[in-house]
Amino acid sequence: MAGVHNVLAENIIVENTAEHPLSFNTFSTKNVYKDCTVYKKPILDQHSGANHQNLFDNITVHINELEGDSYPLFAGGGAGYWKPSHGAYSTFWNINVVLKSPDLLNRPLLLNGMLDGPHARVIGIHGNSSYLVGYEPLAYIKMTNQSLHDVPSLYDYQLNSRSNK
Repeated sequence: MAGVHNVLAENIIVENTAEHPLSFNTFSTKNVYKDCTVYKKPILDQHSGANHQNLFDNITVHINELEGDSYPLFAGGGAGYWKPSHGAYSTFWNINVVLKSPDLLNRPLLLNGMLDGPHARVIGIHGNSSYLVGYEPLAYIKMTNQSLHDVPSLYDYQLNSRSNK
C-alpha cells in the first residue's frame, strides 16, 4: 500500500516469493492488513516515506528457511532519504509465526530487522516455537509468545467498541 489512507486489506494470501509480501509504503497512514497469510519468505515491511499508524492485524507467517538464530520479519526497506521506516505507533498485533522445523532450534528465534521504526507497538508475537523480538528504537513489545485469544483482532475490537456506543 502506498499513498493511501484508511484502507482495509483482508484475507490476503501470499503463496509465492515476493519482494514485499505485506508492505506499507510512502505516505500510507491508518491502513490495515487483517487476517492475512504469507507462506514464503515473509516480511512485514514498513517501507519508509512518511507512513504512520498502520496495523498488521492477526497475520500468519510461515518461515521455511533459517540462516542462524534470527529472521528479519520486520524488515524496513525504502530509500535512505525517506527514513525513518515509519512514524510512531505502527502496530503488529497477534502475529502467528509458524516455523517449518522448530525442533532444529536450540534457543528462541530472534525476529528482528527494524532499526529505525520509532515507537512501534509489537504485541502478541507467537507461534509453534519460542521467540524474541528485536525492534528499534523504543518499541513497546508485550505478550511475546502469547496468542491473543481474547482479542485476536485489534481492528475488530476497536470497530465493535466504537460501534456499540
